[in-house]
Amino acid sequence: MVHVLAGSLVFLVFLGFLVLLVMAMIVGIAKSAMGKCWLVPA
Repeated sequence: MVHVLAGSLVFLVFLGFLVLLVMAMIVGIAKSAMGKCWLVPA
């Protein structure tokens, strides 16, 4: 039971880290896209 709990905890931490990583990537892409839009007016 303890092993299952520890495993789920590690999985949750990994999942949270993955979500944060994806969010950071999206924010970075959005910022670079906005920067390009500002630099090169359509």
